[in-house]
Formats: sequence, structure tokens, C-alpha cells
Amino acid sequence: MLNNVPQFIENAQANGIEIIQSLNEPESSLHLLSNWLTKRPQNLTIRAAPELKNSLANLSNNCSFGSTSGEHSICISKAIAGIADTGTLVLASSATSPTLLNFLSEHHVVILESQLIMSNKSEFWRWLSAHEKALPRALNFISGPSRTADIEQTIQIGAHGPRHLTLIIEDQSFT
Repeated sequence: MLNNVPQFIENAQANGIEIIQSLNEPESSLHLLSNWLTKRPQNLTIRAAPELKNSLANLSNNCSFGSTSGEHSICISKAIAGIADTGTLVLASSATSPTLLNFLSEHHVVILESQLIMSNKSEFWRWLSAHEKALPRALNFISGPSRTADIEQTIQIGAHGPRHLTLIIEDQSFT
């Protein structure tokens, strides 16, 4: 699956996703995310999925864990897979990964492990059926920041969700 990473990155960037790469160290993801946050206003509120509590506990004083009702500037969640041929992220809902984090903030940050990047949706469905006992309540396929052309036939970013989508890809050397 690792050979899918370059195609995934190319397609994700074409979809308007900002890519941050982490090189083989889980701690570097926290470091890269911390550096990314220093370029943002310090008063932003951050909400992260409870499943990330152990890895992001020292991220920021402005970071809390749980769901959101739209009051947080930045939401952070973890993808269960990536689809290389479309640059799409797959996020599953659960008690530790609330779906609202994917849609209600101005900026959505997603963490994805490189070994979970599949070549296409067919490969993803085969992988999911082999690795999951039951389907999650919801699967969200996200291919970039929210956009629509319903308003005067011009592209509007952030009309129905986050205006910005940043992706941290973990565990890959990118050489």
C-alpha cells in the first residue's frame, strides 16, 4: 500500500488539501502539528477526537477532546484510510471519533497513517470487510475543503463545512 502514497498526495493536493508529512516517528506528528499551530492566531480553540487524547495531550492549552457543536476554530480527527486514485480521506464515526469534528469547524486537520492508503475504493471495501467486524454507523469520504458552485455558479469554499483541510501523513519516509 505504501506505493500508493505519491499518487494519493498528488490527488489530495489537487483537491485543495494541505499536506504535512511525518517521517517515521509518531512524536514528529505532534511536533509538526504544534509548528503548524504556531502560524495561526493563538486564541483559536481546538477540539480533537477522544481517540487522539494520548498522542495530543501536550498539544496546546486551547485543545480539548470530544465532539463539537461548531464553536471550535480547529478540529482534529483521524482517518481510517485514504483512497489514492481520488485523494479521498475515509473517516469512520464512533464514540471516540465524533462525526461533527469533520464538518463544523473553519479548519479541519486529519491524521492518516501511510500504510492505510489504498489504491482505490474497491481495495478499501475489501480491506474494511477483512478488518472490521461491523460497519461503523457512518463513513465519511472527504476529498477536500467544502465547496459548492450553487451560488451564482461560482465556486464558494466553506459553504457546507471546513474552509481549510490539512492532512498529516504518518510513518512514511517519502524518499
